[in-house]
Amino acid sequence: MRKRADNSGFFLKGTVAILFLGFGFSLFTPKAFAQSDTLTLSDAISIAHEHSLSGRKARMEYRVAQNRVLYSKAEIKPQVGLGGTLPNFYKTTSAITQPDGTISFLPVSQDNSSVNLNLTQRLLNTNTLFFAESGLRRYNDFTENGVQNFNSVPFRIGIEQPINTFNTLKWNRRFYLLEEEIAKAGLDMNREQISGEVTAAFFELLAAQVNHEIALTNTGNSEKIYQIALERDKLGKISKSDLLQLELSLNSARQSAVNARREVLRANAELKKAMGWETANDQVYVLRSPESLTAAAPDPAAAAQKAWMKRPEQKQMEKLLLETERALEQARKNNGWQGSLSATFGWVGTGARFPQSYQLPQVENFVQLTLRIPLLDGGKRKYSVNAALEQQQYAEAEKEFTEQTFKQNVRQLALQFRELNEEVELGAKSLEIARERYEIANRRYLLNDISITDLSIAFNERDMAWRNYTGLLRAYWVTYYALRQLTLENF
Repeated sequence: MRKRADNSGFFLKGTVAILFLGFGFSLFTPKAFAQSDTLTLSDAISIAHEHSLSGRKARMEYRVAQNRVLYSKAEIKPQVGLGGTLPNFYKTTSAITQPDGTISFLPVSQDNSSVNLNLTQRLLNTNTLFFAESGLRRYNDFTENGVQNFNSVPFRIGIEQPINTFNTLKWNRRFYLLEEEIAKAGLDMNREQISGEVTAAFFELLAAQVNHEIALTNTGNSEKIYQIALERDKLGKISKSDLLQLELSLNSARQSAVNARREVLRANAELKKAMGWETANDQVYVLRSPESLTAAAPDPAAAAQKAWMKRPEQKQMEKLLLETERALEQARKNNGWQGSLSATFGWVGTGARFPQSYQLPQVENFVQLTLRIPLLDGGKRKYSVNAALEQQQYAEAEKEFTEQTFKQNVRQLALQFRELNEEVELGAKSLEIARERYEIANRRYLLNDISITDLSIAFNERDMAWRNYTGLLRAYWVTYYALRQLTLENF
């Protein structure tokens, strides 16, 4: 009886040791690695927003779009330019026809230099160009009978007006403004996309660390149980088959721990890559598991309607329709009648010397109207317009389909998020129950009240509940950020 009491005391001490090992650890701490500070999901997302390559690319694209808009605005501001050809000298021989019809090759040595100052202003809507200029030309003949002349334009104003022509400047401006809106929406979407990618990588590492912690716990428990089984074997209270099963479980637990450690290293590297941070070192992050949110999911229909107006896809569809509208106008005007009006008014002067060319300037007038009217084009205008109309109709159908599909995705994701709220709560409850059952099974086995098979079942149920809860948390947070990415709302 005394020996039986001593064995019971040993078993009770073993039970306390197992329970302490199984439940007295930090839940997500990979003990076998060099560790850095604790990392939360929000910290990881903040780091990624600042340092990830995709975030930098989105910010670059937005700045480029902004500069294109500024460039288009600069195009319709007054432009001042100075040009000149100084010198414009050449010396050669030239064939000169004589009065009797013969040709003589005479030396030519001349300089024909010029300088010009101009001011231009273009109107966006009509593509009208106004200009003012002032210029001077000097001609020098350096042969024996050389002369020198100056031709001056003290002041000249003019206008160039295309008529019924395609206005590229106006269309470019509309596209640049729309592309800026697309880039801005893309910047907002990129932030949420980064959040989703980091969340997936975060839970990948968290799941690996959970698996590693489970493996470490199971290894420690298996070692304790195996030591107890060896003592029972000495007393003849355990079969050889059960002893071998426990030894096999111990070896499997050790193997699982090695495999889990390798997965932690891989997932840790992927998380650093997603964040764009600390990729030069191999320290393993200690993750703090996030809890589910208390905020309710958004209304599916309202979220879908509101989200579509913010998305870059909606702007892309606008751009697609704008492209078909531009193609239609281009087909109509490029294959129809066209004209242009040019007119100038100013003063010009000449003189052998520079001052003389400005003394008695002459009034200069120029007006020109040109028209191009196709009388027979073989149907080019008709067919090009029909092709543009077909593209426009398809673009409208594509826009409608894309909008409805997007809204459907938002509604479905919002509904799934609602269900995940409840599922995470049930998963947490299941984990709590599985842990309690595991504790009871440990105690009963040490008291020789259940078989090793029942103990293994309790092990597996606890591990499954633990992994299931981690998976549910991952699905919850990944869905949350996927919904934010679609709605561009922080709910």
